Amino acid sequence: MKEKTAQDENKEVLPSKKKKWSLQHKKCKMCGATDAPHVSHGYCKNCYPKTKRGKKVRRDSIKKHWKKIKARAKEYNERPEVKEKIEQKRNWRYFGGNREKALERDNYQCSICGLTREENRKRHNRDLYVSHIKKGNNNLDNLITMCPICHFDGMVKKQFHREIGNRDQKTSSEG
Repeated sequence: MKEKTAQDENKEVLPSKKKKWSLQHKKCKMCGATDAPHVSHGYCKNCYPKTKRGKKVRRDSIKKHWKKIKARAKEYNERPEVKEKIEQKRNWRYFGGNREKALERDNYQCSICGLTREENRKRHNRDLYVSHIKKGNNNLDNLITMCPICHFDGMVKKQFHREIGNRDQKTSSEG
């Protein structure tokens, strides 16, 4: 600890000047706040990104560092816990949480050709597709499991969907 000297004791304590928000502005031009720190051109840190200049600076920064941003995002998305979270969100968004149930119902195999999930991963390096028979309906009876070949084979897909739709209409009209 520093000892006080005679010089320190003789110094007058001047009243502190009130610190200005910025050199040229008394408050933020957009929101009028003085509690948020000043960033640039009379805007606080909350308002500056909303201005044209702030947006341009952000765009230029992204362009400049795009390769680093892309590499970080790729690295982040490769983590197993992130992949699982993304898959869960996708399941809820597109299938109302019924994708895994549809796969289980169809014994984890293609409903058309019978290709199993493991065989599909070996051949096509991806999971089985779960597709909607009729758009907009996420009910379990409206979902069908298919391998990529059957899913993308337009004629088989359309014909199968028509047959399933006709079968469902016949059973509902009979019952």
